[in-house]
Amino acid sequence: MTERGGAGGLAHGIDRGVTYRIDPDRRLVVVTYIGAVTLDDIRTAQQMARADPAFDPGFAVLMDGLHADFSALSAEDLAKIARATPSARGGRRAIVVDTQLNYGLARMFSSISEAQGQGFPFALFDNLEDALRWLNG
Repeated sequence: MTERGGAGGLAHGIDRGVTYRIDPDRRLVVVTYIGAVTLDDIRTAQQMARADPAFDPGFAVLMDGLHADFSALSAEDLAKIARATPSARGGRRAIVVDTQLNYGLARMFSSISEAQGQGFPFALFDNLEDALRWLNG
C-alpha cells in the first residue's frame, strides 16, 4: 500500500498499540490494533485521524484486528465509539478478526451503529486480502 498523507500511531510497546494509515489513492484508511484494546485507544485513534489533513470522512475503513483483543470493550464502549466515528455514514468498513469473541464484538458494533443511525456498509473477514478485495469492489 502506498502510504501518502497521514499516518499515526498510539504505541504502547511491541505487544500493544493502535496505528492508522491513509491511502488517498485508494480512498482508504487502515487502522491496525495490536494486543489489548481499550476505549481510550480507539478514541485517541479517532481523534488523530480526524485531525489529520489527509483524512476524508468518505474514505473506506479497514480495521485490522487480527492481533488484537477487544474483550475489554463493553456494549456502552461500542456505542460511544459508534457515536464518535469520524467516518461518513455511507463509507464501507471491513473488519478483520480471527477469534469468535472479536467477531461477536464487531457484529455488536455494527448493530449498535445501525441503531444509532450511524449505519454503514459492513463486512467481517478473517484475512486482509478478502477484506481489501471487498472494499475495492
